[in-house]
Amino acid sequence: GAARRLVGPEFAAAATALYVLGTPVLSVIAQALWLHTGAALGFSLALLALTRTDEPPWRVGVMVGLGVGMAVACRPIDVVLAAGFAGALWLARPRALGWMAAAAALPVLLLVAYQWEVFGSPLASGYGAEASEGWTTPVPLGVLGLLFSPGRGLLLHAPVLLVAVAALLRPGRGSSPRWFLPLGLSLVTFLCVMGHWHSWWGGSSAGNRMLSEGLPILGVALACGLREAWQRRSLRAPVVAFAAISVFTSAGLTFGIREPLWVQVMSVGGEDNPRPWDPGTHPLVARYRLLSSRSP
Repeated sequence: GAARRLVGPEFAAAATALYVLGTPVLSVIAQALWLHTGAALGFSLALLALTRTDEPPWRVGVMVGLGVGMAVACRPIDVVLAAGFAGALWLARPRALGWMAAAAALPVLLLVAYQWEVFGSPLASGYGAEASEGWTTPVPLGVLGLLFSPGRGLLLHAPVLLVAVAALLRPGRGSSPRWFLPLGLSLVTFLCVMGHWHSWWGGSSAGNRMLSEGLPILGVALACGLREAWQRRSLRAPVVAFAAISVFTSAGLTFGIREPLWVQVMSVGGEDNPRPWDPGTHPLVARYRLLSSRSP
């Protein structure tokens, strides 16, 4: 719905198909019931509200607030992305900010009450000391790994998202609305934060899950970037190639659940022996090796 309002039904449909079939939406968000799933749902609701220019400010603010609040309640670290939505709303509908704050407070306060009751402090969580001591990876290394490592690189697994990145870099131009600017900045900040986490590769997930709650933003930006890129004939072939790689990689992560592909790719060697930089952990490489080993 958000993409359709920005670029029309044709490009919105194409971008939605690529978003679902060519990114970690299926392999991570739709499978293991991580809390990233609830966060992505909340941010999707917020994006839908941002594009409803015909709605009164209070309704837009409440929808954005509930979506952002749900995301933060699912994963408190998503407050980084929530700040981007606050900036986007300030640019798009400044009169809705107060409504957003009030609506977002409800799910967040419920989380605070739960943590107080269960863990004895409103700021405590189930991570214990890890929540404060787990930030040990050098940021450049973690960022490069999240984007380009064979086992977890988001842009290596889903290169079609480069089209979304291009759209986020052009706020207020072409199909990209002005409010892409704060959302893009929040994504960059979120990338640096998650790159600092000691297990930035995300354990035994089927692909990159540590950035997965940012996928709704990238999905809407993909629609805008796709419309702009398709107007240039020279870019059509690269976009199609990126889309094909993204879909085949996502399919391998989503449906290749049997050994040894699970060990080679999805677990990236496991918690005790992570191998995200091993070329053999790229899903397409692992699938090729698996098929080659079965050949007579």
